[in-house]
Amino acid sequence: MLRPSKSILIIVNDDLTRHPRVLMEIRALSKEYRIVCAGLGHVKSNTFEYIDMKPLLEDQKVPVKFHRHYPIFLRRVVSGFIRIIYRRRIRGNQVPDGITRIPKRLLKKLEKSKPDLILAHDITILPWVLYLAKEIMPVVLNAHEYYPQLADENPDWVRDSKAIVEEICRTKLKKLSGLITVSEGIAMKYKSEYDVDSIVITNAKRFYDLSPKPALPESISIVHHGLAARNRKIEEMAGIIDYLPDNFTLDFMLLPLGDGYLEELKHKFSKESRIRFLPVVPTEEIPNALNHYDIGLFMLPPVNFNYEYSLPNKLFEFIQARLAIAIGPSFEMKKYVKRYDLGIVTQDYSSLEMAANLRSLTIEKINYYKNQSHKFARELSSEGEEDKLQKYIRELIR
Repeated sequence: MLRPSKSILIIVNDDLTRHPRVLMEIRALSKEYRIVCAGLGHVKSNTFEYIDMKPLLEDQKVPVKFHRHYPIFLRRVVSGFIRIIYRRRIRGNQVPDGITRIPKRLLKKLEKSKPDLILAHDITILPWVLYLAKEIMPVVLNAHEYYPQLADENPDWVRDSKAIVEEICRTKLKKLSGLITVSEGIAMKYKSEYDVDSIVITNAKRFYDLSPKPALPESISIVHHGLAARNRKIEEMAGIIDYLPDNFTLDFMLLPLGDGYLEELKHKFSKESRIRFLPVVPTEEIPNALNHYDIGLFMLPPVNFNYEYSLPNKLFEFIQARLAIAIGPSFEMKKYVKRYDLGIVTQDYSSLEMAANLRSLTIEKINYYKNQSHKFARELSSEGEEDKLQKYIRELIR
């Protein structure tokens, strides 16, 4: 087999295996190009070469700990001097880019991959990615969010990060060769605020060769999976069980974020026998793990712009799992659910409203919706999105 003549460097400021969007991109582009990925943490793959950025970025941390047993006041004074001295030392090993800095060792490591195009997956790394490209090679940002309003409901984020992100967008987006977004609403927002065009590539999943499991009246199973994020108000979803008959059950598969929220949820609903909190499964196994359920549930209150225009992985995972879908009136999601007649869309995001809609469903209607997911599973898979991505990158890299 001939080695691809062109190379793409994909940079993710995280564990890339946790991001289905990145995995879809790798799958699509590895058919034509040599793929080198840079991320955080240890990753093994036969599909792409990998650079672990974590050890190189950790060079910026202060490693000195000889003073940790000093009295607290003296410890703080010594720590302050150490930080000043150490930061002066590491600045000499960093390359300024106007907003953020990149360690020179990391820069050299990435340069050795000799890419013909760079795909970046985070707005915060965009300044040094553009520095790395040196206006020689094209840079594409795969924007998972509308970053200037990423977490406007969080005062800490607004205080610490919003102005920086807005500055990056104002000064760097026009320097890109391409911009990829996740939904029409987010694409329109980038256009209206920064006058940059983008292509929409959805978070569709690859096609899974599954069949719907018939729903039975004696036990109707509902599932929700995803992040245990406090601003998603998962207790509101769990609250539907109070208004549903005894033949309904609700399972959660939630990834903790380290703030104790998942533990709070488990404690709050510990006496509700019809609610279970189950372990998460690897990204690529989600549709298989959900296939035996009847209804996929997601109520995402629009606490920020991105939530309002969200078109998340889980919608497409519900479809590949061949489930009926129950969602709140999220702008982008409801277009799909209504267009393909995949399930129910409530008028608001309350437990009471969702439960009323679920109670109105007959077994025949649930099975109808499951069969609709089955009918459109291939059309709504990532096959078309991968073709669109390949064509877009081909135009930039030729």
